[in-house]
Parts: sequence; structure tokens; C-alpha cells
Amino acid sequence: MIDFHCHILSEIDDGAASLEESLLMARELAGIGFTQVIATPHIIENYFMATAEKIVTKVEQLNEACIWEGIPLHVVPGAEIMLSPRFLEEFPNPRVPFLNASSYLLLEIPFSQPLPLYTEEVLFRIRTAGYSPILAHPERCLCFLQDPEKLYDLRRYDLLYQVNMASFAGVFGGRSRKAALAMLHKNMIDFLGSDAHRPGEERLLKVPSVLNILKDELGKDSLQVLLEDNPRKVLLDEPLELRHSAPEQNGLPSPRRFFFLDLLSDTKSRKKRVYRRER
Repeated sequence: MIDFHCHILSEIDDGAASLEESLLMARELAGIGFTQVIATPHIIENYFMATAEKIVTKVEQLNEACIWEGIPLHVVPGAEIMLSPRFLEEFPNPRVPFLNASSYLLLEIPFSQPLPLYTEEVLFRIRTAGYSPILAHPERCLCFLQDPEKLYDLRRYDLLYQVNMASFAGVFGGRSRKAALAMLHKNMIDFLGSDAHRPGEERLLKVPSVLNILKDELGKDSLQVLLEDNPRKVLLDEPLELRHSAPEQNGLPSPRRFFFLDLLSDTKSRKKRVYRRER
């Protein structure tokens, strides 16, 4: 299995604070059954500004340490890049830390803000330049929780989605859990990641039980696509077939409509619970 999103590199962002913590995380991931992990430190303007060269150096150091400690886990370089106007101005350039030096890059948007106005322009520029964008943990972003239709709208840029495994266990709240399950059932998930930042944290501890849940929901073969087949294609820089929801048939509403209504009903039920408490 390949963990597609992890902050395992030390002293580079808000992830592992030391090489010792990185090794503890590596042991945990290997114990769960992961054989590879893509290191995806944050790239956020004015906060975390690691270069592609620094990330590769950190990865090499950690791989050497894993070999020395006998940990059967291979670390691959990548990054989680926050969209910004500056990114729009500079893309593409050779300093952008792509996933394993492929044509794929992992992006993120703010959790609790509206969808940035420049998002579609950035995605259009990425695609027309010949690169493939992947959005990290959309199930946690307020803009999609409030308007799930945006997830479908952005698919027209061949945008791929990575969901956090801990979301299925409710670690990020009930709304994110419901959104993750809805995306799963509508074939809107392309990759799975731990998004772990520290050893021993709930995001990692919940992974084994989540894998059992997903195996029951999807079956072994479909789960393998998300945890092995798709990530391996990215690492080898091979084309990835976009997974679409089923189209409308026989006059029935499309699945995207049901997806929107599912989340809307959840919002209404939460409001009712709050109203009852206030009374």
C-alpha cells in the first residue's frame, strides 16, 4: 500500500519535529502495511517555503535512516501546495515540487474560506501546461461542505481528489465523514492518505479500522485501486483514468443531486439538534 499524503519529513513544516519522530511514523506506517509513503510537506507562501531540492535531500536522509533502522518503508518526495495568486503567476517553473518529479502535483485550498476566486484559472493553466492537479482532502473544506456541486464542477479540469482515511472514522467531524462516504459511493475519490503529522496521533491510529471499513464498502480490488494502482501510476508518471459518477438515466436525478441532498439533510438535522438544545 502507498500512503499518498503524509507530513513525515522532519523540521520542514508542521509535521514531524525531529528525525526520531519521522522514524516513529515510518514504523507505524510499515506496521499498518504501507510499503511506500509520499512525503508531502506544506508549501504555503510566507509560512512554509521548502524548495524541491530541500525536500529531496530530506527524503534521502530519511530513507537512509529507515534502512539503517530496518524499517521496510520507502519515502518518495512530494509536497502539498497551497493555491495562491503568486503560484498562478509563477507556474510552471522547475522549482515546483511535483510528486516524485512526475507531472502530478498535490494542491490544497483553505479549510474555512470560500473557494478562492483564482482556483479555476489556476486549474486551467495547470491542465493546459500538461500537468495533472490533485486536490488534498476536499471533504474537510467548508466550500465543498456548503456547496458539494463544486466538486463536480471542478472535475471538468480533470481534477483528481485525495481523501484522508481518518475522515471515514469521524476524526474531522461528522460532516467530513458524511462527505467522505458520499464521495466514496459516487466514485469521486482517486487516492487515500493518512495526512499524518505526528507519531501516535489519531489520524494514524484509526487507519487499520478504516481500512476494514473501506474493504467492506468497496471490496478488496476497488480498495487496491485507491491505495496501490492509482498512486503507483502517479509515481511512474503514467496517465490516470478519471473516475466519474454515473450519468442521469431514464429521467432519474443524477447521483450528484443525491449527493447534494444527503449533505443538505445532514446540515438541517444539525440545525434541529442545536435548536432543541437552545430550547
